[in-house]
Amino acid sequence: MTPMTPMTPMTPSTRSRRFAVALLLLAVAFATAPAGHAAEGDDGPVYLIVSLEDAFDIVSNQGSPVILVKIGTLTGGGGIGDARIVRDPPAAIPFPEHQFTFSDLQDNATTIVGAFRASDGVEHLMTPVPDPIPSDVQTAFFDAAAAGALDDLAVDAQGNPAFPSTRDIAEAIADHLPLLSLYDVDDVLEHVFATDATLHLQDGTTASVDAEGELFPHDPDEPLFHYSFSFDEEGTFSSDVCLLVSVDVAPGASTNTVNIGKKNGSLAIAILTTDAFDAADVDEATVEVGGVPADRTSLEDVDKDGDDDLVCHFDVPTLVDAGAISTTTTKLFIDAETADGGCVRGGDAVDGID
Repeated sequence: MTPMTPMTPMTPSTRSRRFAVALLLLAVAFATAPAGHAAEGDDGPVYLIVSLEDAFDIVSNQGSPVILVKIGTLTGGGGIGDARIVRDPPAAIPFPEHQFTFSDLQDNATTIVGAFRASDGVEHLMTPVPDPIPSDVQTAFFDAAAAGALDDLAVDAQGNPAFPSTRDIAEAIADHLPLLSLYDVDDVLEHVFATDATLHLQDGTTASVDAEGELFPHDPDEPLFHYSFSFDEEGTFSSDVCLLVSVDVAPGASTNTVNIGKKNGSLAIAILTTDAFDAADVDEATVEVGGVPADRTSLEDVDKDGDDDLVCHFDVPTLVDAGAISTTTTKLFIDAETADGGCVRGGDAVDGID
């Protein structure tokens, strides 16, 4: 990011006037806010952004062209603990002729961003990088997305992909920065396009490209969602943004050691009920580890906290044959759908011995 020009220090009288103006604007905003607005919370869209160049350009005035597409809706409700993502169905984005080829996406930067407003009126932005993001930028992103400013950039007047630049997106968001904000379009560029994820060709071929990572709320705490998505050569992409849930491998055991050399054996993995998630919401028929479905499931209070957890039993030889566990496995992940069509994912340490 281009270094910002140092600000002229404010004198006490200037600071007092600015503070007084801010208080006046706050009072006006409070007085004109719709009754009950803060008690409801508001949903916001979730966007996939893929650079058509190696990296996102956040320095030049032209920026770099990107694929921008809505992949779902982020719902908030009471706050961070209630956040969920409702996924949009798979869609196709026609690649622009003569601009780039499918294989050009290899190792290009990618990110997912979304925001919602909680019932306390605070906007929360989700990105893959766990660095703090100024509240003004979070608010601006939510307001810009809610106003349709990003959707307008994603397609042209004929409904075809428009491939906006990083600068176009940042300027649309910066237009919604709060009055008197100390942040500008360069700050938006820095925070929205921060990423540690890139696309990779699967198996070294051009069959598809994919990426995965975790989404953090900001100010960040623990990651809240796990995301994954893929493109194929036709421009069709699919995505999963799954709520991260608490999991206990071999509940009740002092260690998570799994003997993978036995010709038979069962491994229990519990999806735990917490204040933020009810394990009974899981569609038991969808539970799997590494593509291997559970043999059977049951609701039991394995952690003795008064709430039922979902205990899922897997055949160990089947897990081994599928490559889901081996002597080098240090963590197992369990995936499932919820009854309302969402998805969840959780992981726990494991030690596979032969």
